[in-house]
This record gives sequence, C-alpha cells and structure tokens, in this order.
Amino acid sequence: MRKLIRHLIASVLIVLGFVRRQNKRVHSKNLITPIYFHNPSKELFEKCINWLIKNDYYFISTDDLYNVLKNKKVIKNGAVCITVDDGWKDNIENIMPIVTKLQIPLTIFIATEPVKNGAFWWSYIKENNKNNHKNISVQASKNLPNIKRKQLVQKLKKNIELPREAMTKEDVIRISKFESVTIGNHTVNHPITNRCEIDELNYEITEGSSELKNWIVDEVAFFAYPNGDFDEREAPFLNNNNIKLAFTTVPKHINSTKTINHFQVPRFCVNDNGSFSENICKMVGVWQKYIE
Repeated sequence: MRKLIRHLIASVLIVLGFVRRQNKRVHSKNLITPIYFHNPSKELFEKCINWLIKNDYYFISTDDLYNVLKNKKVIKNGAVCITVDDGWKDNIENIMPIVTKLQIPLTIFIATEPVKNGAFWWSYIKENNKNNHKNISVQASKNLPNIKRKQLVQKLKKNIELPREAMTKEDVIRISKFESVTIGNHTVNHPITNRCEIDELNYEITEGSSELKNWIVDEVAFFAYPNGDFDEREAPFLNNNNIKLAFTTVPKHINSTKTINHFQVPRFCVNDNGSFSENICKMVGVWQKYIE
C-alpha cells in the first residue's frame, strides 16, 4: 500500500509538470545531477538510464566531476554522475551489461569485509528478525556506538548463516578492468562513521583503501560514507589516503561554477524498491524538494 501511495504521488508530480520544469532548469543552468543506486533490479536500472538518455542527460565519471570542481574541465549542461554503493553481487548481472554496452562511466563503492565474507551486517539482523520474536531495529543499530553494533552482529553471526549477497574479490577485480568502471572505497565493515572512535575511523578508511588497492592494483581516489552519515572527523584520514572526493547522501544538485567541499559531495538516491515514477522524481530532485 505504501509503495502504491508513493507511486500515485510521483505520478501526480509528473502529470502536473514538476519533473518537466525541473529538467528545463537543470539543462539551462550549470547543474550536475549526482545519482546513486544500491541493488536495483535490471529493469529499474535500465529504465532509469534510458529515461536519462531520452531526456538529454549524458554521463560523466567521478574523475570528470573532480576535474570540473577543480576548474580543470568545462562541460555542457545536463551532466549526470552515476555511482553505486556497497558492492552487491546482483550488480554484476543487473548493472554491468548496460554499463558496458553503453560505456556509461560508473563508480562502485566497495565495502571490503562483505566481499571477503559474503554478507552485509544488517542482513544478519534482518534474518534474526525473521526467526526470532525479539526484533532488533536496523535503524537503531546504526545509531549505536560502532563497537556495540559490531558486538551485536558478531553475536548474531554465531547462529546465522547467510548465502552470499556481496560481490566476490574476483568480481571486484574483473569489473575494475572495465574501461568505464571505477572502484571506490566504502570502508571495511560499512560502519556509520560518525559512530566510530578515531582509531576505528582510521582503520575503516585506511584499510578499506589499502585492501582495494591490493586487489585492483590501482589507486582508489573516491569514497562514499556508509549510510551517508559523517561528522568531518573523517577528513584527515581521507586526505591521508589521497581521496579526491567523498560522497554523501545529501540530495542536491552540484553547481559546477560554485565551490563545494570535496568531502561533502551530494547525491540523489534511487529507491531500489520504489516505482519507476517515484525514481524519476528522485533522480531529478523533485521528490526530495516537495515530499521529503
């Protein structure tokens, strides 16, 4: 029911011309549209990409974006920067075919521990809740100090086995060789960084970059905050690891003529479980402006 209501609201926004007017605004100003996915279906990802192309958007890489923000590159209006968070196994089948076919620049932010062990920490909580009368809130777990969250998850892991849901190391190495794909750092364990102590922050950022560099034998220049949360204590460690841009989940366009904090790059989120109409509104920033 909730998905249907959101779909109906989005349909109204489209019919009333909000999306059309936003498209016109984006294409007449110096605005870059940053969009990120997590684990979309093949159908949703293809529909989103095809809609963007049909509406005269074109794709730039995170490296292009960095050069624009450093005033080293000039681009025309209508640019979109596509990123994907986490490193889900299904990205290989659902995203890579259209990315390679159309040579769309794409950065995938990889959390290395799930790659090594197969599953993301919140999946253990969800699996526990399926089989246990005592539910544990994933959102509440995100708000715990990181050490307490890790202790909770380690306890659950003793009694729960999950099928692989993350890419393998071999997957990461293989896609890193695609011309249009860039691999970025998404920490080791996907913690909420503003819930980490300083030594944990250093480990999560530094070890994440180090492991990825060893795997792909290349520099790792981009970072995305897990869950989008940050408190600026991350900056020294991002600098130490030669990170050029760090991406948040703040839903805003990037004005290519204005200075922004390179460690606070905004992005619009595509809802993996939302309707296509809702995600059209999300990609152009209409949903966030009028609904959320």
